[in-house]
Amino acid sequence: MTVDISIRSALVEAGSIILAMLLLPVTTVADVYRWVDEKGNVHYSDQPREGASEVELTPPPTQSDTNADLAQRRENKRWFAEQRRRREQLEAEEKSQQQQRLAARKRQLRICKKSKHKLTDKQAELSARKRAGIKPKTENLLKIKIDQLRTQVERDC
Repeated sequence: MTVDISIRSALVEAGSIILAMLLLPVTTVADVYRWVDEKGNVHYSDQPREGASEVELTPPPTQSDTNADLAQRRENKRWFAEQRRRREQLEAEEKSQQQQRLAARKRQLRICKKSKHKLTDKQAELSARKRAGIKPKTENLLKIKIDQLRTQVERDC
């Protein structure tokens, strides 16, 4: 049982090493020479010969240089730009809504303050008139007005 486990682990380790080696890019730098023989046949070799000229090899295009990949890059760039534009638009709309809510809240606070001020003024008027002597009918009218102003304060605040 333990022998099977050690063999398996050794095989897995060896397989992992082989897989890693296969996935690593193989880059070798070797000189390549080209020559034409007497019969007109073209030959290539890694060994220099008399009359051979060195050939400069260029690597094939990488996957990222293919047309499909370049098109995908353009599409990704467009998609990200669109997402950024949408996010910026949403942020601008949210900021505008916040400013509108803030302005509405400020208006509401001004209205509340004004309503409270009217109530305070009317209460002060009633107190002053009571000290000066007031007719019951006028006092009742002022009390009704004060009650209306209290309702308005409750509504506005």
